[in-house]
Amino acid sequence: DLHTAYRRQRQMCIRDRQGNYAVRCQIIEKDTTVLDLTLAAPGREAAQAMCHSWAKKSQDIYGMLMGELI
Repeated sequence: DLHTAYRRQRQMCIRDRQGNYAVRCQIIEKDTTVLDLTLAAPGREAAQAMCHSWAKKSQDIYGMLMGELI
């Protein structure tokens, strides 16, 4: 719909100095961050899979979260 046309998603895989992985998932609407979520990942492959999934499913996940929270 028109509302989601202004939204974009982005994700990044993060590895800290201890070798732990995390994934930062964001939804940005115009210049405002609507969702900013960082999740621990059990390893590199899982972090990459999470990034890939977020790129495809971010709007569905956002909708589910808002539905559960409101």
